[in-house]
Amino acid sequence: GTVRIKVLIDTTGKVTSASISSSSGSSLLDQAALQAVYRWRFSPAKDAKGQKVQCYVNIPVIYRIKK
Repeated sequence: GTVRIKVLIDTTGKVTSASISSSSGSSLLDQAALQAVYRWRFSPAKDAKGQKVQCYVNIPVIYRIKK
């Protein structure tokens, strides 16, 4: 399944807020993805002048269950 997380990334590349924008259908997988993105670090976005800015991104987290 796939859960989509809406993430706000600050000017240092840290996740400052995250919410589920589309569920995988499993609340356990959704919550695991939500907790995971708070540990991730990103390169901050930059505006046209090259200044670091905060931004929102939608991140798909894909789960594959192996048997």
